[in-house]
Amino acid sequence: MRSWNPASMGQVNETQEPSERAELSCSYSNGSDQMVILRCLGPGEFFLERVVFPFEQLSFHCPSGSDVEIWTYSLGGPELVERFEAEAVSCCCT
Repeated sequence: MRSWNPASMGQVNETQEPSERAELSCSYSNGSDQMVILRCLGPGEFFLERVVFPFEQLSFHCPSGSDVEIWTYSLGGPELVERFEAEAVSCCCT
């Protein structure tokens, strides 16, 4: 699991290989009846966080090699529901 450091947001790691800089077009559909939080963590301190409402579809771009986490809230607080690689929701269309 990658760690996220808010103090370093906006910084780009210039030593990345060109293949790590490839951008993916991704789409996530929230098929549940609850609002979820989508977090995408990628190379070069990439971080994206969006609220996805029930039955909504979110399209986003992220670097290759990113991880996607789906969070929800329960009585006990935030709860990680699912974690997967961004390539699992990437779209081949341009």
